[in-house]
Amino acid sequence: MIIKSLTLKNFRQFIGEQDIQFSVDPDKKATLIIAENATGKTTLLESFSWILYGEASGLKSIVNVEQANKLVAREEELKIEGTICLEHLGREYRINRWAYATKANTKVKVSNSYVLISYVDDDGNSKELRDSAARSLIDEIVPKDLFPYFFFQGENIEAIGQEISNGKTTSSGEFTNAIRGMLGFNWLYQEIRDLKKVVKQYSEEIENNKADLTIQEIQRRINDADNKIEGFDQQLTSYKSSLEKFKEEKKSVSDEILKSGNVAEKQKQSLLLSTEIKRLIDSEKDNKKKIFSDFSKQGYRLLAKSLIEESLEFLKEHGGDASKGIPGMNASAIEYVLNGNLNEGECFCGKKISENCEERKILQSLIQYLPPHSLGAEINTFDETGRIRCETANEYWENHQNDERRLRELRESIVNKEKQLEEIDREIKSFPDMTKKKQREQDLEQTIEKIHETIGELQNKIETQISLRDIAKKEKLNYKSTDEKVRKLEQCEAYASWLLEKVEKYCEKGEREKRKELQDAINEIFSNVFDVNIYLVLNDDYSMEIKSNNSLDLDDFQNSTSQDAILAFSFIGGIIKLAREKAVSKAQDKTDDDELIDNLEVEPYPLVMDAPSSSFDTKRIENFCKIMPNIAEQVIFFIKDTDGLYVKKDIANILGKEYTMRKTGAYSTIIEEV
Repeated sequence: MIIKSLTLKNFRQFIGEQDIQFSVDPDKKATLIIAENATGKTTLLESFSWILYGEASGLKSIVNVEQANKLVAREEELKIEGTICLEHLGREYRINRWAYATKANTKVKVSNSYVLISYVDDDGNSKELRDSAARSLIDEIVPKDLFPYFFFQGENIEAIGQEISNGKTTSSGEFTNAIRGMLGFNWLYQEIRDLKKVVKQYSEEIENNKADLTIQEIQRRINDADNKIEGFDQQLTSYKSSLEKFKEEKKSVSDEILKSGNVAEKQKQSLLLSTEIKRLIDSEKDNKKKIFSDFSKQGYRLLAKSLIEESLEFLKEHGGDASKGIPGMNASAIEYVLNGNLNEGECFCGKKISENCEERKILQSLIQYLPPHSLGAEINTFDETGRIRCETANEYWENHQNDERRLRELRESIVNKEKQLEEIDREIKSFPDMTKKKQREQDLEQTIEKIHETIGELQNKIETQISLRDIAKKEKLNYKSTDEKVRKLEQCEAYASWLLEKVEKYCEKGEREKRKELQDAINEIFSNVFDVNIYLVLNDDYSMEIKSNNSLDLDDFQNSTSQDAILAFSFIGGIIKLAREKAVSKAQDKTDDDELIDNLEVEPYPLVMDAPSSSFDTKRIENFCKIMPNIAEQVIFFIKDTDGLYVKKDIANILGKEYTMRKTGAYSTIIEEV
């Protein structure tokens, strides 16, 4: 998508018709709009949202105050209109939205907006799309979930950066949808939902079929487990959502205390101690898991050690010649002689071997020393294995003692720091107006801990039900029904389940690859702007973790607004860089049943920014201007006048068009090309 122009008419402070022609030259891809504060930069950004989706949540109203005051009640209306001309996949579209403002008594009301998209098809025919058809095309061109990453305000940048810095998922649901939109897998995820319904319908029909009571009972157990898993998943989602809200509230309360001059330093100590205690508790949990895991894998060796040592000592004392064996001889040779196969019943020495002769008894006793029945060889093997087991048991015991020592140290450290925290919090509460705030912070922390525990319990319940379901599915797989209808239902269910599994694995693989690509893109951009040893990790749920080999670097980073902004730009830049290559998967004739075929369709995306550099120093503005234009195919800057000279200088080589915004009254602004 390349934006060619924006036209506004009576949209807030833009009275009459105002037009901006954006640069579409690949070599001069930047358009710069410089304006003083309060002249309408944010309004320009919100106009894109209003034209595309009929929403301008950042504005109290889209009606100009002066024009609203001039409206005659119940007699006239004011048309508010906006138009975006853009190019998408080689075709030019004109997206036009309008609404009407009317006055009833003194109150101004804005009607529902209307949208019309016009374009010329491949045959040269003029086409128009309205209502749902227009909305569907807009969502294809600029998915609503992706909009905040392509069109953003400087204030939002810092908020996103702070969320990422705090290890919080960045609007997880919206971001997940955005990633899937970039993958081009939306139709496949819909297919997954539909296939799950089909599988469930077959499962329920099998359960309701009374022709085979055995398979009915097995299917009932499977369906019961599935229903419980679904219910637990819903609870999990709800608790996770509540967890984020309580975390936000706690942070708000903590920040409020932090801003109180008299207790600011103590609150900072309190927060640092809380963070350190959580880290130690996590380490304690990991250490406990390691102890239990190691015991389950190697603990038996410690228990068996004394028995092995006693056995080895006994064999050493009583093994006698059993450990010697006879070189070059095996049991089959002796058995050959005993069976009378050598010279019609002779021994090796030439003497005849009778049933009860002394020679037979001697030969029979020799067999125990020879392979494959060699007692000596077995004793040697046991001796070697036993000694190795004793050594590993000793190693395990040494490691176990170290782990227990570490666990005691962690517990002691946790207790000491909790006492310190308790004392500091008590001191904070002693200050006027701090008791309720600090108590509220502590209550929220306890609530957060309880929710974490509940989430863990729900996850355990889900794992239990998955295990029960898998057992029942295995029984079902091994059971062969005698009823023909049941067999057909099972066959249909198996086909649908097979296809569901295949599509799920394909989507999972695609998302995993895109997550890795996004993580690499974010870190590449981030490292070009920020010169400390910090890197970012994108988790499976798309939450971000900040990592560093130097805790001081990490602390400095998390406490800097400027650094938060850089982090957010890296994050958004990575998304835009990834969005340029949208994977459009189509069903085709397959030569390999284990793979789906991808067609990659590359589409440029713009980057539209309102006051992006307001938190930067001049050096960071320079780095930002060098990097961000290389990510997107088109960049549009709304810059306040104090930053304009810096930005203009730094993007001079790619600057294609420049505009200024000038106030002509208390509620009016005009846009002029330079």
